[in-house]
Amino acid sequence: MPKASNLLLYLYLIMCACMLLFDLFSVLRRRFSLRAGEARQEQWKRYFNEICARGGDRPDEEEACRYALLRLVPWFLRPAMKGRGDDEVLYFLLRRLNALLEFQGAISWCLDQPSNRYPLIPWVQGKKAVFIRLGERYLNQDSAVRAFYAYLCRRCLLGGPEPEDPITQNMLYLVTDSSLYCRENSLSALYAFGGTEAVAQALVRLSRAGVLHSAKLITDGLLSFHGDRQQLSDVLWERWEEFLPYYQTAIVNYLRMSDSRFCDRLLLLLKEEEEDRELRLAIVRYYRKNRYEPARETLQKLVRSSPTEGWEFAALAALSLERYSGDDTEKVLKQALSHRNWYVRSNAAEALLNLLARPVSELAPDLLPEVSGTARELGDALRERGWYVSLGRPRRAVAPDAPALKDVLEGEDRFARDILRYRLEAFQRE
Repeated sequence: MPKASNLLLYLYLIMCACMLLFDLFSVLRRRFSLRAGEARQEQWKRYFNEICARGGDRPDEEEACRYALLRLVPWFLRPAMKGRGDDEVLYFLLRRLNALLEFQGAISWCLDQPSNRYPLIPWVQGKKAVFIRLGERYLNQDSAVRAFYAYLCRRCLLGGPEPEDPITQNMLYLVTDSSLYCRENSLSALYAFGGTEAVAQALVRLSRAGVLHSAKLITDGLLSFHGDRQQLSDVLWERWEEFLPYYQTAIVNYLRMSDSRFCDRLLLLLKEEEEDRELRLAIVRYYRKNRYEPARETLQKLVRSSPTEGWEFAALAALSLERYSGDDTEKVLKQALSHRNWYVRSNAAEALLNLLARPVSELAPDLLPEVSGTARELGDALRERGWYVSLGRPRRAVAPDAPALKDVLEGEDRFARDILRYRLEAFQRE
């Protein structure tokens, strides 16, 4: 029995020693691999610097560029690669994922230097056939690899604006991927390529597949579009019916920040109560950014809407009305101060103050002809006379005897008084 127990102990010690040796080997291998990768990345940087120094891959520099590329090939494989073309050598170098990562790290470092963009971008675009071939290899791998391939295509502007472009086709294939990162990288590539039809096709594919990509990312991506934004807006509107309401909402948010030509068309959608709720709310926000006089009545109606319409419409419409000055708007906002929902009351009070506020620089010459100085000094002088003055830029002021304020502050509605006083305090802290 003692001999058996000793044998087990020895076996246990041997197993522990083997595990320690394996861990040590893994650490050393990992460290060696990282150092080797860093060295190869530095080789790529030197290669790209040589290309930039020569002004790109020109015919008169073809032999020098080929020699610089061959130096990236392991020494024992160089004789076999000498007789092959540059594209074949580049594909041989980038067929492994680690090598593609090293390539991306080096070229991104070089592209971050503005002086290098002019020679490098044409050079890498001249190797487009290589990356099309690489796409056939990497698109069949997992989502992380596909996402990285899409990122590299965007970084190097490899695709064209036409939907028929092979790289663009690859990006359109990836927009319905199950991975969020893969979808976003492929969409970012399409925005960077500047093709209006390709971007519209991507959103149509997402809609048909029922994939709900982040609406915020869609809106931000459309705003980053590198082509003609007005043309993009027109193409998106032409294919409006092919999009899910989810994507229509994202498009309206994009139009709100970039295009004011759709006021009349969006108003028709806003009036349709059967339309998607989020879409109509986005349209209300559109009219806050883009003033459209025919929308005044509809916005006022939404502020006075019944509880069945939803308080969100009343709250957003109240904010939008700050762009539509007039006695009728003031009346609607004063009524909304008595709304049973706090957000509606708060937004109505904020909009009312924004309607009544005037820049200090416009008020001071008439009210304070004896005072000359900075906007801050003028604002302080108005504050001493009882005016409500904001601290923001530009400094604005509201007269204490404004009828719209006096009616509320001296009225019997406690909720209206409280919310207006609350907003007045916030106005003076802005």
